[in-house]
Amino acid sequence: MKIKEKFLEYSNKILGNEKLQSSFSEDFFSEINNKIIKINLTAIDIELFFQIKNNELSLLQQAENIDVEFTGTPLNFFMYILSNDSEAFSSKIFVTGDIDTANKIRRLLNKKEKFKKLLISFLGEKHADIAEDFFISFTDKFRYLSNNFINDVNDFLVHDADILANTNELKKFLDDVDDIKSRTEHLSKKYQL
Repeated sequence: MKIKEKFLEYSNKILGNEKLQSSFSEDFFSEINNKIIKINLTAIDIELFFQIKNNELSLLQQAENIDVEFTGTPLNFFMYILSNDSEAFSSKIFVTGDIDTANKIRRLLNKKEKFKKLLISFLGEKHADIAEDFFISFTDKFRYLSNNFINDVNDFLVHDADILANTNELKKFLDDVDDIKSRTEHLSKKYQL
């Protein structure tokens, strides 16, 4: 059996796990029932096909009639989820197909309480709390770093950009260099004779 087929079999075993399935309320996937979603992870060249049918999520090897496709790098997907629908990362994920379905999936991803219940049922309350604490800590640190980066870039553009030479100054400098070069060549020829 190929690695891809084993991965699909293992993934569907996890997704079909009774404990996992029971953690979904009956209407968890109701807004996107009978939909096929393609996630194209560009940096690692992987395409994932998910089908939601009868409130069950499954991974498919291949699919036709895709309702919506999301394309982006794994990092952009990860950061989008961590940043709570941040425009900075959502703009780096390209969506084709049914935009209504894409918006429903986005709303589903933003229902954190549903995912917390899912984590509790799958990992147990203690491990879910640890995962949530890690997630919150990581999100806070990410926000702090991104705010610092934005502030640093802003400070550079406002205060330090005047250090850089403008076009006229650069042109004058190059003209002066050419003038010195030609005068040096002239003196060099004069003393070589």
